[in-house]
Amino acid sequence: MVPKSQQHDEIATNLFFGGMLREEIGGFHPGKFFAGLLRKTEDAGAIICAKTVVKDISEMSKGRKSVITSKGNLAAEKVIVATNAYTGTKHPFSKFLRRRLVPVQSCIIVTEALGRQRSKN
Repeated sequence: MVPKSQQHDEIATNLFFGGMLREEIGGFHPGKFFAGLLRKTEDAGAIICAKTVVKDISEMSKGRKSVITSKGNLAAEKVIVATNAYTGTKHPFSKFLRRRLVPVQSCIIVTEALGRQRSKN
């Protein structure tokens, strides 16, 4: 536990009244992960279809997939599906994904913008 008197050793704000520091759990920056995944995917020549509902994916033939989307259909050899806890339930494919989401506990605090000079890491 970090008392209020020592919280400045961890975060550069006085908006809180202490907190809990858990160094054993590591860290994961979803924005950086997404940016890296997107960059590698584009570098590999993938077509990115943001803000597109995937209604279904089916096998056309061995090694070929048919992807039915809200913006039309396409064929592909490989398909990466990226989703999150906001995956809908309107289409069969999103229902399929939703049943496979793995819940992950997340703790976060939001402060004023800290900037590089004030952030610890």
